[in-house]
Amino acid sequence: MMKNEVLTAKMELRELVDTFSNLADIKDAESQGELFLPDGVLEFQIGTDGEVQKIEGREALVQAFAATINPCKAVYHISG
Repeated sequence: MMKNEVLTAKMELRELVDTFSNLADIKDAESQGELFLPDGVLEFQIGTDGEVQKIEGREALVQAFAATINPCKAVYHISG
């Protein structure tokens, strides 16, 4: 990739992460889900020894996001 393409890609990724985090802060799991394709997949690991978890499909992602953020009194992310 050329330098401008790399910088553009980095800026777009940063904006995506910031948007996802800001939506979590206002507990908008539905809009978080819209950031994923209908058949999107999220794989993550909790801790260094944890088993890799996998969530498949936008609806499952929205349910997982809501289950994580809705019970919280406040959610606040600092990105960057």
